[in-house]
Amino acid sequence: MRPRDDRRWERWHYELRNSQILLGRSFKAGLASERDYRRVVELPSPEYIPPLITFLCGDDAGYINGQVFAIHGNEIAIYSQPRERKTVFKESGWWTVDELVETIPSVLLAK
Repeated sequence: MRPRDDRRWERWHYELRNSQILLGRSFKAGLASERDYRRVVELPSPEYIPPLITFLCGDDAGYINGQVFAIHGNEIAIYSQPRERKTVFKESGWWTVDELVETIPSVLLAK
């Protein structure tokens, strides 16, 4: 069954297909490994996912929080977490929206 928003589905499918085509060309040119090629072109069927989800929902995984996993057939990967690049502190009180509008672009996102 397709998602309710057909435009989002079509965009996702377009991006996936383009990734498969580009990676296929890169693989044929020797610029991508066979492993990477197969991970994108040979997407796993849905039955690979429930065991991981079941594990993550159980007591044995109670210590796992905020992690991102990927499943590629018989391979499961965990992504490294983002790290703080910049921090800004406010002397007192909570941040207001106006303060964030000013501070985030000029301090946190400044190069």
